[in-house]
Amino acid sequence: MTSESQFRATFEDTKAKQKQLRHILDGLIAENRPLKADERDKLFDLYADANIGLGTSETVLWLSNNKIIEVPNFEKFVRDLFYYEKNLVDGDFFFQTLGKYKTYEVEIKELWKQIRSKTMGVGAEALTQAIRISKEQTHLGSSEPALV
Repeated sequence: MTSESQFRATFEDTKAKQKQLRHILDGLIAENRPLKADERDKLFDLYADANIGLGTSETVLWLSNNKIIEVPNFEKFVRDLFYYEKNLVDGDFFFQTLGKYKTYEVEIKELWKQIRSKTMGVGAEALTQAIRISKEQTHLGSSEPALV
């Protein structure tokens, strides 16, 4: 028996990309490691798709060592971190990226945790926008929508 259902393609795709992003961040946190060179392009695309271009706002990162980092453009900070190649993020990275915090050092997993947390807020906004721009599509077959 064939059934017909409606789904919002952009919304469903954004949800799926957010889930993939969370899982990758979970793995990076567990392994306390930077991205490998061959993972960067995928994560750049995934990050953009999951957040549909949102996330350039100013934010504050609170680290477990009681350090506070003010980030004027969250998305730029995340994208810069995608290129960082050590497990311990040092003051050179912070100074080059933010122009301050030259004496800070933190394990990269702490930054991945903050990125995961902050993208929850960005992701909620992205889903709201995705619903607005998403066309309803008809799907024939099973009751599960296919991602387009």
